[in-house]
Amino acid sequence: MGDDTPRLHAVDATFPRNNSERPNLVWAWGLDQNPILLGADPQTIRLLEDDHLNSKIGEFLGLVHGDVPDGTRGLESAYALYQGVKRPCVMPGKDEEVCAYVLNPDRTYTYPRDAKHSGAGPTRVAKPLRSVFVTYAYLGPSQLASASGSMTETKGIISFWEWVLADTADSLLPRECATRYTRKIWDRLK
Repeated sequence: MGDDTPRLHAVDATFPRNNSERPNLVWAWGLDQNPILLGADPQTIRLLEDDHLNSKIGEFLGLVHGDVPDGTRGLESAYALYQGVKRPCVMPGKDEEVCAYVLNPDRTYTYPRDAKHSGAGPTRVAKPLRSVFVTYAYLGPSQLASASGSMTETKGIISFWEWVLADTADSLLPRECATRYTRKIWDRLK
């Protein structure tokens, strides 16, 4: 399939904007398609920094949060939301609660190793071929007490994000999405 971008709905001008001074907080569409505020799992961020996974930190700032120079609009750009991951994700009994936000940005971001703490933002780079970007989150207050502690204003916690292969029948969706996820909650495809 060719360029599928025209199938996507336009960006909503009334959607709240992410704040670069609060990079751990991200606005996203909720289960009911209304804006909700999510918090980044501090343990995930700490592990990425400790392991020097600069590409994952760049992806978070440029694609999940999005408020960087030449950034995307973050999870506002999600055009599909699935719930339930049909593979071991976190722990038994919790994988049904995982939500997967699907985006198709035209780029990705990384931090060069020598620029990570220089004050420079992430660097824009080419996205993986034939891929879509998926961000995983737990929605609901039960996840906040164990993962984010003081982020009481949030409605969920972002646990991880990754590029996955696009489906061969529909390049805007993850490969084998019908067997990868339990159910589709909504999509913003025309």
